Amino acid sequence: MRQPRVRPATLADAAAIAEVHVEAWRETYRGLVPDSVLAGLSVERRVRAWTDMLASRVAGDQQAPAIFVVEEEGRVVGFGAAGPSRDEGLRCDGEVGSIYLLDGYKRHGIGRRLFQRLLISLVQRDCRSAGLWVLDTNAAARRFYEAMGGRAGPTKIDARPDVILHEIAYIWDEIA
Repeated sequence: MRQPRVRPATLADAAAIAEVHVEAWRETYRGLVPDSVLAGLSVERRVRAWTDMLASRVAGDQQAPAIFVVEEEGRVVGFGAAGPSRDEGLRCDGEVGSIYLLDGYKRHGIGRRLFQRLLISLVQRDCRSAGLWVLDTNAAARRFYEAMGGRAGPTKIDARPDVILHEIAYIWDEIA
């Protein structure tokens, strides 16, 4: 496999990020969340959300996350976003809000490179610690975050209209 590149996302990447977001959710969370939740995911809604986030970043919003894509031969196959912590429960300066790769690109070191790039973006914002939330039943992601030096932290329940998600935090006390 040729090594995909990690680069900052542009506004033009919104649709590709949305497509990967939905596909990665369906690949990653099959069997972990109800099929009806996965079937109800909408690329169109995700395009609007990612367009808004990328536009905020372009407009200079200092609270907007840094967003990176993983690209192979012009195709986006993963993405990640990180910015100031939005959740007091993490007790961190920075937060990795998302990191997704399509299944065919996992376990090749790409996720590690993307994650490191996200942490660098937090350090560049003067964050000294970082955290994230992950589904507590997502064993593969939990092993990845542990391998990346994260420690398990607090738990929370994310009650959505169609599903209740049990999440656990992973914390990096020092990223600088």
